Amino acid sequence: MKAFKIFALAVCLLAASAAGQASSTSKISLPLQAALTSSSDTEVHKVWVFFADKDESSAAYHKASTMFTDRALTRRADIPVDSYDLPVNRIYIDTIAALGGQVLRISRWLNAASVNLTASQITRAANLPFIRRIAPVLTLIRSVDPENSSFEKQLFFDSAQYGPSYIQNHMLGVDSLHRLTVPSADSTVPLDGAGILIAFFDTGYLLTHPSFDSLRVVDTWDFINNDVSVDDLSPSSAQRDHGTAVVSAAAGYAPGSLIGPAWRADVLLAKTEITAQEIQVEEDNWVAAAEWADSLGADIISTSLGYYDWYTYADMDGNTALCTIAADLAASRGILMINCAGNEGNIDWHYIIAPADGDSV
Repeated sequence: MKAFKIFALAVCLLAASAAGQASSTSKISLPLQAALTSSSDTEVHKVWVFFADKDESSAAYHKASTMFTDRALTRRADIPVDSYDLPVNRIYIDTIAALGGQVLRISRWLNAASVNLTASQITRAANLPFIRRIAPVLTLIRSVDPENSSFEKQLFFDSAQYGPSYIQNHMLGVDSLHRLTVPSADSTVPLDGAGILIAFFDTGYLLTHPSFDSLRVVDTWDFINNDVSVDDLSPSSAQRDHGTAVVSAAAGYAPGSLIGPAWRADVLLAKTEITAQEIQVEEDNWVAAAEWADSLGADIISTSLGYYDWYTYADMDGNTALCTIAADLAASRGILMINCAGNEGNIDWHYIIAPADGDSV
């Protein structure tokens, strides 16, 4: 098998060599072409490499079905494994790596990989017959909110169980919802998130926050540092603030101070945003997190993130932004996809931002 892989890699590289000086610009997106004209041959660019096809053999379908937890398969009981679930062809990935590229993320949904490539390597990759398109991995940069040390411990005195969270809960009817029950196998259970798995994508999470004492964390992954720690301060001291606020508002439990609508839900915590002097969000991390949540059986993905800096408003058509495409694919896998509409109403943009433009979001 190893000898076959080496042979296959050699064939792929020879095919690229045979293309010689043939024009490869048709496969390189216009924004990337513009970036390449002002860069040296050795400058590294983070790009999406989209592949033309997949192995659709019965063995590939079987392998795809083994990537999911039992919980994920239960959620997808009426959703058969399809081509979006098939893994990316490993030979394609290895061929890109053999060019000298650093493979960062692999997306089965997009049939693509994010890769660090130099300008000359991009040109060589574009000549490979199995490459469909190469485009930059887009990065959103926005100002970070002032650091709020009150996240370390913030308890309030209030005679009501909901405390200061009562107003928002009552406005949404959550307090009434919590008083309802639904039949279960043995009795009735309240509607408080029990039995639901929610995936959060954000900056990081202070897991010692008082409202997280009862938080049911199923799994974590830091898509920035590629480890399981989502409560560290890398790369900045403000890294945990926004994620802590979002998860506590949704699933926190500190009677007398705060009760989240889904305080008994199980959660997946993904760290996808870099917070330093600015917040930097790279879309390949978002896509990777969505596929990770799918494989673990998430019922809901909740992200208080959104992107518009890279796009025009005409791009908010539900089919252009890669995060929107991934969000709609998550919904097609049986996941309820929840995303903020954005905070852009009072600036020049005015409207919703991706992936909120998805028709299934």
